[in-house]
Amino acid sequence: MDLNASNPRSLRKWAFATVTVVVLLFLISVSLPQLWQPALTGADLKGITGKPRLDAINDRLQRQNELRGSLLQFFGGIAALFGVGFGAVTAWRQFQENTINNRKQHTLDRESQLTEQFTHAITYSNKQERASRVGGVYALDRFARTSEQEGDKESIYELLSTLVREYAKWEAPADTDTEPSGSSMEDVPSLRVGAPEVQAALTVLTDKRRLWPGVQPLDLPNTDLRKAILVEANLERSNLQGAHLEGANLKGANLQGAQLEGAHLDGAQFIQADLRGANLNYAKLHALIIGSDRQYVSFRDANLQGAQLKWVLEEPLGLGLGDVEWTNAKEDRQTTWPDNFDRESRERARILMVT
Repeated sequence: MDLNASNPRSLRKWAFATVTVVVLLFLISVSLPQLWQPALTGADLKGITGKPRLDAINDRLQRQNELRGSLLQFFGGIAALFGVGFGAVTAWRQFQENTINNRKQHTLDRESQLTEQFTHAITYSNKQERASRVGGVYALDRFARTSEQEGDKESIYELLSTLVREYAKWEAPADTDTEPSGSSMEDVPSLRVGAPEVQAALTVLTDKRRLWPGVQPLDLPNTDLRKAILVEANLERSNLQGAHLEGANLKGANLQGAQLEGAHLDGAQFIQADLRGANLNYAKLHALIIGSDRQYVSFRDANLQGAQLKWVLEEPLGLGLGDVEWTNAKEDRQTTWPDNFDRESRERARILMVT
């Protein structure tokens, strides 16, 4: 019998079964003694008269009553157990209903709190004060971590991506479309200082320890990410076409399949980065002038298997790909290079061929 207390039909069945059993036990208690110790017939009492006859009849009745009393006591105990069971089922049903109601109320309260948190996070991320926007970014991150709805995580991911595209939109200098190669970056602040809300959003979006289910790769073309800190960032298959990553630190970053076509990588650090299958065609690998120092792009220990560097733009004034730091970078037969940077040149640059 189904004793699921949350089902009223099951409870009615249980109650009906209990009453039926009690009635059956009562009928058995009444009828069984007469079957077990049947009343004396005339044949049984033949030849017995007077007081012995009355004693025999009374003795048989006494036996029936004793058996009936024992049965009633025994079956009464069983009926009591059924009653206890019925009471327990009723209590369990009430407990389950209370638990379900409490759970529903808790869910409603939690959803209300999350909605309030989400609203506050959106409000702060749109404020003029940068400190408030940074707080809004991390509030959205906390909301994404605590929400159990996958759709909420997708919404937060897209909101933070939009924030980066909006607040880090590349605005070319008025007199030229691009910043002159080899130009000084001394006066350009780090992204953490110049646009802390953008750096915070990138930190959240590219955290390799995070799982963003059901979302598309980052789409950040033509963005100003100069001097960004993207150490060990997950940028797999990201669209960074035309992005300005001058002086960015991408040490250990995952850039597998990333689109870096036409990106400005002057002085960017790709040490130990994974660039397998990345597209760096027309990317600018110029050096940076920081004060009196020249900072070169570094691909030291980077994985460039299958990467496309066919038409990267070299440093003018006689400086080329041979001046980029390539020490122990890995290439394979699918890696494409400019014609003037042949295998011999790559060996001198200590680029390793792997199979």
